[in-house]
Amino acid sequence: MRIARDPGQSDSCSLRLVVTTSLSHENSLEATARRVSKRLSIPYVRRKNRSLSDVIGSASGAVVVESGRISLHIGESAFWFHPNMAKIRIMQLTRGQRDRMVEVMGLSPGDTVLDCTCGLASDAIVASFAVGESGSVHALEISSLLSEIVSIGLSTHEDPLSELVDAMRRVQVFNADYSDFLRKTPDRQYDVVYFDPMFEKTVETSTGLDIVRIFASPAAPADSDIEEAVRVAKRRVVMKDSSFGSRLQELGFKVLRGKRISYGVIDV
Repeated sequence: MRIARDPGQSDSCSLRLVVTTSLSHENSLEATARRVSKRLSIPYVRRKNRSLSDVIGSASGAVVVESGRISLHIGESAFWFHPNMAKIRIMQLTRGQRDRMVEVMGLSPGDTVLDCTCGLASDAIVASFAVGESGSVHALEISSLLSEIVSIGLSTHEDPLSELVDAMRRVQVFNADYSDFLRKTPDRQYDVVYFDPMFEKTVETSTGLDIVRIFASPAAPADSDIEEAVRVAKRRVVMKDSSFGSRLQELGFKVLRGKRISYGVIDV
């Protein structure tokens, strides 16, 4: 998922947000909340035992610093980091089952991966498991807010599945626009460069979090971005799309179609 930016706002859209803390542990979390406020350039508002709606006031929502995580509250909806499908996929891989993305990317232990569209980091986590301790996954997220939420989540989220936790801890998230990042990256820096932009057409059975879609931009990689990705990749460039989309062929990918999801591949 790629996120657009709008100078002067908290991220991509006209939402006005504030940073605050949860009611419990308010004093111990204040220093962290102030640091988050400064990094995101979002005003900090002390909680003072008030309800969240009172703290938000005329703003659109709040970034709430809690013990061990950051959550985003807009209206009646709330979002925080969770590995979601990454856990199920890693469980399947540990049982010797296949993962289509891993197969299409051709990942092996020791590989280096650049995920240009981190989003909620589900694909990055699975890639991290596949490349193991000897490999690396760098994930780019243009939204400073989503980057902050996901980075903290990857470093703090606990789970009984140790393989999942280890994979999460190894993912490195960078708040960066892939167009800029790719152009500053040396030739053949990563084994695989990966894109998962928003689909041209929504998969109706998808259960994505609506609160995250508020920040999403429909912008897809341009021809020049793919050219840069090919330069940066040692082995392969992969892009994900819905099976109804047409842009993979338009961008020069070999298309591997599935019932709901297609992958485009360019071998370097």
